[in-house]
Amino acid sequence: MRAELGYPIMVTPFAQFVGSQAAINVIVGERYREVTDQVIQYALGLWGREGSDHMDREVKAKILDRMRAREIERLEYPEPSLAEVRKQYGGPELLDEELLLRYYAGPEFVDALKSAPKRDYAAIGKPVVKLIEELGKKKLRSVFIQKNDFFPVRFISFIIKIELKICMFSLVIFKNIKKLFFDKFQKV
Repeated sequence: MRAELGYPIMVTPFAQFVGSQAAINVIVGERYREVTDQVIQYALGLWGREGSDHMDREVKAKILDRMRAREIERLEYPEPSLAEVRKQYGGPELLDEELLLRYYAGPEFVDALKSAPKRDYAAIGKPVVKLIEELGKKKLRSVFIQKNDFFPVRFISFIIKIELKICMFSLVIFKNIKKLFFDKFQKV
């Protein structure tokens, strides 16, 4: 399917266009019988000419030979100037970063983000670090943490087991290297 669409780069939003259209093709049972608006826009070149220029001609014709494609082709998309966007979303004193957030995410989102309570994200990880430090002080071969048969906790415990074994192994190697060098330098 990527070849038919001219090998679009598989990053957002093109990866979603290709993935969604591939799923629709399978579900409907016929390639391009149903097409998303984004694939039509892509074929029209609204997401850049390079993709639509390299599409398979028959596929492009099949995508564009429908009423919805003609509707989308006639649409006029607003292209406000930077001054208009600044005026609408906060004025000339607004930082560029916040202006972009307000324009793309919406002023309600940015206002909610700014009014949210401050969080100390560094403190969130401290209990886990403390647990690992305390477990590292003990001579343990493995650790199993379980909470009501919940799978992710078992997976995390598996990771902790591996990390503890690696830490213990590293510590043993470090002690042996230290002992080797210490003994060597004492003999000199």
